[in-house]
Amino acid sequence: MTQETAWLDYTNEPPGYDVWVSMGNSGWQTGGARVADNIADAWSHYKREHDPPGMLVIPRDNARAAAWAWHDLRRAIAYDIYSRTCGGKALTVLMAAALTWTDAECAEVEAYAALSFPRSVDMPAPLQRVLLPEGERTC
Repeated sequence: MTQETAWLDYTNEPPGYDVWVSMGNSGWQTGGARVADNIADAWSHYKREHDPPGMLVIPRDNARAAAWAWHDLRRAIAYDIYSRTCGGKALTVLMAAALTWTDAECAEVEAYAALSFPRSVDMPAPLQRVLLPEGERTC
């Protein structure tokens, strides 16, 4: 079975947010309260109020902001790999895998993705586990 996780599309409104329009003004609302003037501010508000998908953050200091930074790094890597592989795997499958990667694995995958074709090094193990059938993996 393939594991998937939610893909948050930052070009659309956050879950539970709606467009707010009043007297020629517009913005974003949630729960009936206007919270932002534009989509980026709506996402900033969402991230302040909600944990990343699949994560439960213990509220202290900047824990939620750190969790979102952790999530968004892996989101960026997953999207980069998805774009470079012509969508060979579902974006939600890549995201689920990326959320399991350590910072060192993220750095390894980012460095590999930055290499020009043809690549002279083997694909990193975390990426092989997602993109290659088990019999084709070299590590």
